[in-house]
Amino acid sequence: MIRGFLILLLLGGGASCTYLNSVNQTNIPAPKGRPVSADFYEFMFFGFNFSNDDALQIAKDLRASCPHGDVLGVTTKDMTTLYVLFIFWAREIEASGYCVSKQTARVSPPVLPLSLEP
Repeated sequence: MIRGFLILLLLGGGASCTYLNSVNQTNIPAPKGRPVSADFYEFMFFGFNFSNDDALQIAKDLRASCPHGDVLGVTTKDMTTLYVLFIFWAREIEASGYCVSKQTARVSPPVLPLSLEP
């Protein structure tokens, strides 16, 4: 009985699952600039999360990586991974975008859809 439980524990303990909670994307600019990215990783016990303050740092990190421009075309991914019988959790947030100079961002005309007129 105990041996069977230990085998089950070893087999189940090595499994993990990753869930993609959300993906968001803003409009991608026509003149793509330099790619920039920022990420956040947090390890939790039984999913107890006492603070999200570090996740708010992502926006500041993206802005800091593009000091003389604007970050446009931002894509964010929010993922949760469960480890070892769902006791240990990890949350990862990734954000990426394009650093476009402020002059280019203001001067560029908006991209309009193609006309279907003959």
